[in-house]
Amino acid sequence: MAESPMFEQAKRERGVARAPAVELARGAPRTLVLGVVSSIGPNVAAYIPVVFALAYLTEQLGVSRTVTLVGALIYFACSAAVTPVAGALGDAIGRRTVLGWAMVGAAAFAFPFFWLLDTEEAGYVWFAFGLSGLLLGAQLGAQAGFLADLFPTRTRFSGVALSREVAAALAGGTAPLVAAALLEAAGGEPWPVVLYMSVLLLISALAVALIHGFGRHEQRGEAGRRS
Repeated sequence: MAESPMFEQAKRERGVARAPAVELARGAPRTLVLGVVSSIGPNVAAYIPVVFALAYLTEQLGVSRTVTLVGALIYFACSAAVTPVAGALGDAIGRRTVLGWAMVGAAAFAFPFFWLLDTEEAGYVWFAFGLSGLLLGAQLGAQAGFLADLFPTRTRFSGVALSREVAAALAGGTAPLVAAALLEAAGGEPWPVVLYMSVLLLISALAVALIHGFGRHEQRGEAGRRS
C-alpha cells in the first residue's frame, strides 16, 4: 500500500523517526498529554451509553431487552450518520470547535439522558439513545482530523495512536466498571454516574481548548533542536 505524499516527502527530507513515541515524549510532551486527555471524552460518551446504560436499563429498571436493543441500534445508526457530517463541518469551521462543543453538549446531556432512561418508556429511551449517538458521532467526526493536526508528519501515526489508545485504556473499558461501582455506592441512584460522565467530558473539552498552539510551538522547538 502506497504511503501518503506527505509521508514520502518527510522520508526524503528528514528521514523516518526510529522511535516516534520517544521523540514525541521528548519534543512534544504537552501536546501528547493533552491529546490523550482530549480523547477521554469520546470514550466515556461511547462506553457509558452502550455498555453501562444497557445493563442499567435491563437489570436496574427492568426494561425489556427488546427496547434496549432497539435503543442501541438507534444509537449506532445516529452516530454513524452524523460522523461524516461532523467531519465536513470540522473542515469548514474548525475541528477544535466542533469537537469541543460536542463534548460540552454530551456533558450537558448526561443528566437528561439518565432521566429519560428512568421513565422506562420506550419512546423516551430511544430518544435518549438517538441524541446520545448524535453527540458521539459529532465527537468522532471531528476527532480524527483534530488529532492528526496536532502532530508532525514524522510522528503523526504514533501521536494519534497513543492519544486514542491510552485514553481508551484509562477511561474507555474502565468506564462501565466505574459507573457500576458508583451506582452501587449510591444505592441504585444514577447521579454519581452523571457527575462522573460530565466531569470527564468537560475535562476533555478543556484539553481541546488548551491544546491550541501547543503542537506548533513544540514542533518548532523540536525542529530547531534537530537542525
